[in-house]
Amino acid sequence: MSATACRGFFDAWNRRSFDEAMEFVAEDCHYDDFSFVRPHVGRAEVRALFENVAKVAPGLTFHIHDITGEHDVGTYWEIIDNGVPTGRMGVSFYKFDADDRLVWALDAANPGRSHRTNDFH
Repeated sequence: MSATACRGFFDAWNRRSFDEAMEFVAEDCHYDDFSFVRPHVGRAEVRALFENVAKVAPGLTFHIHDITGEHDVGTYWEIIDNGVPTGRMGVSFYKFDADDRLVWALDAANPGRSHRTNDFH
């Protein structure tokens, strides 16, 4: 069921229904997003992270292209800005407990075209 929980989590985030999104997050969740300097630990910090991102980028949502796994779930997603695909893709790895609550997360998004370096092929 964790893939279903993952979809529910993203759906709630996209609608800015943070109370609903937090139902998918364990109290002691460790959420590491490479876009930020440090991990966010505990439900209160994770919620603050989501609310701050929503405040800074009110039109940002995620479109899931693929989900795989159960309890250990991998996702491939795209960042959407005000309904427009940005071309910025990302991946996440999520671990869910037996109650389908997120206990550990790792998010990594590409930084966008303006941050690309040389191709050494």
